[in-house]
Amino acid sequence: MAGLPQVVDVRDVAQLLRYPIEHPDETNGERYIASGSANHPQAIADILRQEFKNDAKAVERIPIGNPGKGYASDYSRIDGQGELYVDSSKAQKLLEGGEWIPYRQSVIDTAKTFRGLV
Repeated sequence: MAGLPQVVDVRDVAQLLRYPIEHPDETNGERYIASGSANHPQAIADILRQEFKNDAKAVERIPIGNPGKGYASDYSRIDGQGELYVDSSKAQKLLEGGEWIPYRQSVIDTAKTFRGLV
């Protein structure tokens, strides 16, 4: 997998864009790194196959691949890329609740959004 696999839910990005507008003196033009987890196609397939296991039509369209392979169980890294870590704690402090939307939830919510379109 080429490039950096770090991802964050678009809803978190929206919060990070809104916060400096609402708090310009506090953020003072600073930059923030957004990184909630590491994305891997196999992780997406595994999450979706589990979530839609009772929907034969959906499961049929989701590739099996190599279940559980290529990513950490907490979605924090991609196997073979060592312990690549991106410190996004500065940005995370600006979020309501102080936590990124979990990767699993982000994948499921995204799939449900597109479900009627595919």
